[in-house]
Amino acid sequence: MNVSLENAALITANMQVAVTIATIVVALIADKIGIHRILPFLYFMAAVFIASIGLVSTSGGFMLLSTTALVAVAVFFSGFFVGGGQNSANALASIYYPAHIR
Repeated sequence: MNVSLENAALITANMQVAVTIATIVVALIADKIGIHRILPFLYFMAAVFIASIGLVSTSGGFMLLSTTALVAVAVFFSGFFVGGGQNSANALASIYYPAHIR
């Protein structure tokens, strides 16, 4: 896949925006249903979207969206679920391990 330097930078920045959004959204959801319930879902969806980056970049895109746009969407959601999962795992660790051990 041939992506310009500008598009690559935007896609990478897009992932960081997704992590920031995920931090807020996942925290709100975790407060309602619990970290234990949301963490497996976050990691499963992260795996799905990470795999989709590779699948989309080799598929040539669909009729309505370019391959670059599809990769940008896959990277956004990968960042969302990986970032949300990592932040949830950090919160979960703070619940299980007392402060004097951390």
